[in-house]
Parts: sequence; structure tokens; C-alpha cells
Amino acid sequence: MDKFLARIAGPAQWILVGAGAVGFIVSFLPWYSVSFNGGKQFPGYSGSANAWSVGFGAWFPMLLLVAVAGVVVAIERGAIPNPIPGLMQWVTLGASGLAALIILIRWLTYPDLPGFAGSAGAGFGLYVGLLAALAAAAASFAVVRIGSQSRAFAAAEAHPPLPSV
Repeated sequence: MDKFLARIAGPAQWILVGAGAVGFIVSFLPWYSVSFNGGKQFPGYSGSANAWSVGFGAWFPMLLLVAVAGVVVAIERGAIPNPIPGLMQWVTLGASGLAALIILIRWLTYPDLPGFAGSAGAGFGLYVGLLAALAAAAASFAVVRIGSQSRAFAAAEAHPPLPSV
């Protein structure tokens, strides 16, 4: 398993940037879809809502992924210094894990349509957003477990520990 994680840890910053870009794009795709079959008395209906319309459980995780991607790019380009070496790997793991958890909770709490001739449920955007959050969490986990030499994930090796007395 460590060999697999080592392969992910190297390009982890680009996986996080990609997850942020995908998260931004899928926030405009359907996250919740509803359709009713028509009858004699009323016409059918079909509609969907994107992450910005569905609620906090959809747009906040996407903003988390975009924010993580922005910070990683800024640190990698040298625009901002990494304040505490080794901290960024834990921040990205926490933020991407939280994003995945919130999306899962949002998915499980979508309302159902019992007794109606129609369907309602998660849309394409939710599935892709969840995959982006899980990819970011996996890349962050690999960096925490193995470590990485990128500027954004500069580990404690840059600052050796104090000698013990």
C-alpha cells in the first residue's frame, strides 16, 4: 500500500488543484433532480438545481476544495510563504475530508418522493463533486502518510527537530 501512496504523494498538489477546479465546475451542474410523470389533470414536470441552489451542504464543500486549491497554488508559486512547515498537509486532509463528509450527508438527506409517480434524487454534479472531494482526501492522506517534497507540503524535514538532552 505504501508504494501506491508514494506514487500519489508526488503529484498530490496537482490532484488538489484539479479537485478544486472540478469542484468549481460541477457546482454549476445539477445536484438534485426531480421529475413527475404527467397525467390527464396536470402536465409532467422535470427540473434540477445546482449546488448554489441546493444549500450549504452542496456549495460549502465546493468552496472548501476551491480554497485548498488556491492556497496550494499560491504556496507552490511562491506568492505566499508556507507559515508552518508540515501544517498544510494536515489542513488539506481536514478540509478535503470535511468536504467529502458534508457531501455524503447532503446526499443522504435529500428528500424523497413517496407515493408520487415520479423520481427525485442526486444529480450528476453531486456524484462528480463527491469523487473530486474523495480524490483530494486520498491525495492529502498520501501526503500525510508518506510525505512530499513540494513547497506546499514541506514537511518537518526542512526544520530538523531540536537535539534531545
